[in-house]
Amino acid sequence: MRVTNQLFYQNFANDHKKMYSDINRVTTQISSGKHINHAYEDGNIFSKSMQLDFEVKNLEEVKTRTSQSRLVADASDSIMSEFDNTIRNFKTKLLNAANSSLNSNNYEAIANELEKERDHMINLANTKINGIYIFSGTSTNVKPIDNNGNYYGNNKNLETIISKDIKVPFSINGDELFKGVSKINKTISTNVQLRHQDEDRIISADDKVENLISNSTGDNINFFISGSRGDGTDFKSIKSLNPQSTINDLLESIATSFGNTSTTKFVDVQLSSSGNITVTDIKSGKSNLDLKIVGLQGGNSATETNLSAVTYDNIIKFTKSDFSGVDTTREESLQMDSFYFKKEGATLSSNSPLFSNREFATSRDLLKDIAGGSMNNKTFNLQLTNINGDSKDVTIDLKNSSTFNINGDDYDIFNSDGTNTQADQMTMGQLNDIISMVTSNKLPATNNSFAEFNNAIKDSKKLIDVSLDSESKLVIKDKSNSLTKIEFAIYDKDANDFSTTTTPSISFMSNDLITTNKAQMDFFKDLDKIIQSVRDGKMDVNSIGANPRDSGLQSAIASLDQFSAHFNSEQSKLGAMSKSLSLENEKASAMQLNVKTLKSEVEDVDLAATITKLNQLTLNYQAMLSTISKVNSLSLLNYLK
Repeated sequence: MRVTNQLFYQNFANDHKKMYSDINRVTTQISSGKHINHAYEDGNIFSKSMQLDFEVKNLEEVKTRTSQSRLVADASDSIMSEFDNTIRNFKTKLLNAANSSLNSNNYEAIANELEKERDHMINLANTKINGIYIFSGTSTNVKPIDNNGNYYGNNKNLETIISKDIKVPFSINGDELFKGVSKINKTISTNVQLRHQDEDRIISADDKVENLISNSTGDNINFFISGSRGDGTDFKSIKSLNPQSTINDLLESIATSFGNTSTTKFVDVQLSSSGNITVTDIKSGKSNLDLKIVGLQGGNSATETNLSAVTYDNIIKFTKSDFSGVDTTREESLQMDSFYFKKEGATLSSNSPLFSNREFATSRDLLKDIAGGSMNNKTFNLQLTNINGDSKDVTIDLKNSSTFNINGDDYDIFNSDGTNTQADQMTMGQLNDIISMVTSNKLPATNNSFAEFNNAIKDSKKLIDVSLDSESKLVIKDKSNSLTKIEFAIYDKDANDFSTTTTPSISFMSNDLITTNKAQMDFFKDLDKIIQSVRDGKMDVNSIGANPRDSGLQSAIASLDQFSAHFNSEQSKLGAMSKSLSLENEKASAMQLNVKTLKSEVEDVDLAATITKLNQLTLNYQAMLSTISKVNSLSLLNYLK
């Protein structure tokens, strides 16, 4: 092959360019300390470097988020400590009210002091950190508690992202904190203190049941007992006791009504030193426990199973209320559920909270879930005076195609899709709509028209609002009158029929036992009740004086201990959250250091090796230049030499 001068110089130029480029690249590596400075230099290194750089930035964000989240968790923990201190102060003042001989002015003064403590706790509940309300759940721009103690946040905790699909909570929402279900064993109590009628003293467990009657006829005493077990199932029973039976026998009869056997215990039934019968759920965290009871002797009480038709010579009362009964001729203990809602101005309220699966019921819940069983063939009676002052008799019949009847006219009940509502499809919201229609006197123009049914609902809601309040009690509000004409009662048609003992039912207004301990709390509302007990100077559960269903100060003191235990439990969760966030922050820092080290290994050059390589390239470059110089200096004479 003939090597021309042109080819020779072209090869020289290429070698020179390549070697100069290599020297320049290595020199740049030494000065920058990096393998590459541009993506085109090495795509593989650039890709790995970008990936590792993303990981470093992501871990830095995790560190920032966990630090900020821990700030909220620690602030919440501090607020919870202040809550505990305030509850202690509240309890101290309450003990002063309970243990001292005070007059009405003293009670009023203490109640005013308790209100200040309550207001302080509302301020604590409305604490903001970094511009967010820390107890509003994820509704961080919503003030959680108003001056009346109502909660407006949601039930979701704030969370921070620590990696893909992994989130860590860092707050306690107010719904869980102030309205949560605590691990409390629900306790209910009679408020009529049972006394030995012949000796005028508190009854004892060994006394006879006839000692509860001043003029016993000697006949057996029938106790009509109904209620709900802790699991939400209803029961009815008639327990017939010989007058010589003891109070212990009565307590045992009540316990067996709740399902107690010789081997299995669901409730604990006791007689207190103040003459009250108490029933405590063995399982904690349950809310459904309920009991209504009345004792009858003589008349037809031994043979009649419908309490509404019973006649009697003697009655043993266990509970007393200040409700207005539908039948004014009947003793309230014999009516059980047929009472008018309590009215205050434009608002009517029931007294029985509704539960569905241990939680407060909502308008979306099915009636069958609230009742704890099928509602097929159930009938509700409604006795009412509507917004215009007109008296109406209403029935709601739940069946395959449910209807409501007002003064003899039947109207179909429809689902939202236009189909007829079946008994077990009926929701609390649909019941609310019917109540709104009949109390506002806005009825469907046609009794079987879905469109007219919806029009009537819309028209009625302009005048009447029917809903469940924060304690899931049914509330009716007259929007057009400050002092409403409405009177309202709703009850199961078979509530007083003891011939059926297992049918589920729903009570709205009930002369039942008083709740003294409960799992489902509404903190600020409960504080208001405690403060009212102080104002009334009511020490314990009794039916004497105003507010006979008030559980009294002794029960209030126990409630405060439960509140404190609940808050301590929630505070421990915050402590665990803070620790978890701290660990995640430390973990992110360690991982970030590891990734930076790996990134350095990928990007950074070995300076000693690179300098050696530069020296080698420089020598090679010098050798190439020397060779080219010799070649360029060749002549024929030199060649011949």
